[in-house]
Amino acid sequence: MYYVYGIVPGKLTAPPPGVDGTRVSLIPVGGMSALVSELPSTDYDPATVESRLADLEWLSPRAIAHDAVVSWASDQGAVIPFPMWVMFRDAPSLQGGLTPRMAEFQRALDRVTPGREYSVRVFGVKDRLAALSPAVAQLETEIAKATPGQRYLLERKLEAMRQSEARQVSASVATSIHDDLTKLSLGAVTEAPPKSTAGEQSTAILNAAYLVSRDAPEPFQARLTDLIHQFEPLGLRFEFTGPWPPYHFVGR
Repeated sequence: MYYVYGIVPGKLTAPPPGVDGTRVSLIPVGGMSALVSELPSTDYDPATVESRLADLEWLSPRAIAHDAVVSWASDQGAVIPFPMWVMFRDAPSLQGGLTPRMAEFQRALDRVTPGREYSVRVFGVKDRLAALSPAVAQLETEIAKATPGQRYLLERKLEAMRQSEARQVSASVATSIHDDLTKLSLGAVTEAPPKSTAGEQSTAILNAAYLVSRDAPEPFQARLTDLIHQFEPLGLRFEFTGPWPPYHFVGR
């Protein structure tokens, strides 16, 4: 089986080992090259792979190896990273499957060549997010001045208001951060924030990827640093990782 990690625009030298420690070769496809390992079909026929995808002990080292190859290619220059398990039965089927998509690959390479992907996640604590709301602050002032009878009803109202205001403040802050970073990137995408697990105090309010200039990432990094200094004292937490292969910016 020909296992394909991705497409690069030309020849690269000394790739790292691939899945199962196999040698990674560059096979010409049109005017580009496919990063390929040859795997034994007895171990990697589609039915066998499908049956083992839930086995994390089996899957994890292969995912790490796949990522190592496309990350190495991204360090060298442009790459179209494929998801795992793009495989062809033989060299003719690889050529037949990839060659008709050369124009599509070229458009993707044109898009991602100038940049590298970075991930930004922002987390906030609901009570501290709600505290940023003027409406919550005003109601808390009213409660402080209220009679005991009024206070009970107002406190119930406050609890509901904190929930709704936390959602609104989260959306507003996330949009503001994302808009600022998008202006300094070559491309940006958002995904649904990961759900909080039971017992977690913080909740994700932004989950985004940015294609940042390969040659001049400093303006993006400086603005992100400013945003961290602005919002962390208000209870927000930032996770910034990368550079990654441009998975979010090559399209289908």
